[in-house]
Amino acid sequence: MEAIYYWIWLLLVFGVGNRKIWKVLEHYATPQTAYTALQMEKLPFLKEREMRSIQTVTMEQVEKIIQNCKEKQISIVCFDDENYPEPLRQIYNPPIVLFYQGQLSLLTDYPALTVVGTRNPSDYSIRTADLLCRCLAKSGMLLVSGFAVGVDSVAHRAALFSGGKTVAVMGCGLDVPYPKVNASAKKYIMRNGLLLTEFLPGTAPARQNFPMRNRVLAGVSGGTLVIQAPVGSGALITAEQAMEQGKPVFCLPPADIFDNQYAGVVKYLREGAIPVFAPEDIFREYHDSCEQRLQEISMDTILKQQSPEKPVPSGHTVAASLENPPDAADEHVKEKKAEKEVAVEPVKPAADVSVLETLEGLTKQVMALLLEHSPLQIDQIVQMIQADAEEVAACLTELAIEQLVQRMPGQYYSVL
Repeated sequence: MEAIYYWIWLLLVFGVGNRKIWKVLEHYATPQTAYTALQMEKLPFLKEREMRSIQTVTMEQVEKIIQNCKEKQISIVCFDDENYPEPLRQIYNPPIVLFYQGQLSLLTDYPALTVVGTRNPSDYSIRTADLLCRCLAKSGMLLVSGFAVGVDSVAHRAALFSGGKTVAVMGCGLDVPYPKVNASAKKYIMRNGLLLTEFLPGTAPARQNFPMRNRVLAGVSGGTLVIQAPVGSGALITAEQAMEQGKPVFCLPPADIFDNQYAGVVKYLREGAIPVFAPEDIFREYHDSCEQRLQEISMDTILKQQSPEKPVPSGHTVAASLENPPDAADEHVKEKKAEKEVAVEPVKPAADVSVLETLEGLTKQVMALLLEHSPLQIDQIVQMIQADAEEVAACLTELAIEQLVQRMPGQYYSVL
């Protein structure tokens, strides 16, 4: 029987992240040996509950898990596999089994940076994080985050729209649509990066999963960037894990040192975290430790590029398109002026309607409407097809990533 069966058996017996797994392997060296020996003897540190699990967890259960993963196109890699990510081998209590979709080799082929922060970032944090992450992604940095709403979504989305690579480390099973508003973005991350978890398929996003997940978030990267975090934020757990692993922690300086929503960042800056005023502050650390030299791209370069996409606003997700740019008042005036200059009369585009065959659900409805009446404002689309505004925004982002539509001034969308 393949080694993967015994690794998954240990996972089922002891549970995700249980340090006793490694104590067992200190005694028996291999999962195969442990499986055989534990049927006949009890180690002194094992509890009765764990002994019962040893007797009740069967290889038939393991087989069902492996088959379920095959059906859902979820790949599995175990600790003794040559493809297991090398950075994770070096951390304390590494995952014994990883489930993934996408390109696992990215974790060894690219210098990686973990980006974390609050689920409710300020406009300043969104704007600055988006700009930083775009620069980093274009430079060749692999952006890693936790797939949550807020700062995580800013990082993933910036990588996707910059043509870079991104990794989402999940605190649940890969087949679980959590958070639901980000579910549609999974296919784009799979295509341009990696979805990764140590949790079995079907595992719900329980609260205790996320602190455990954070050691993996910190472990896969060479450093962690904290964008915004109050005291007690889960993002600070990831930063703490990074420090324990001997990796640099970077912090975006707060917009207001007296605002409690930045208090966690202030604490880490006082304790020696590296302040980030520009991508160069991060490049400097990585150039000293990475064989692959990153291509330095300044924020000025990104600012000069006329991108139709703006940062993700507070409360939105990686799957959602921008509706109200969180820019300064003068930007709002520019937007209003541009809106008047956009032709609002329906114009039948010359796009090939065969593209509809590749789409489904609400995304197909939105594309069909734009093919017939482009350009349209998002509010017009919502009204015409009687759908939820956030779901329509998510569909428009999907179509923009697929380069089927473009966002125009005045919140209009047009077929490319």
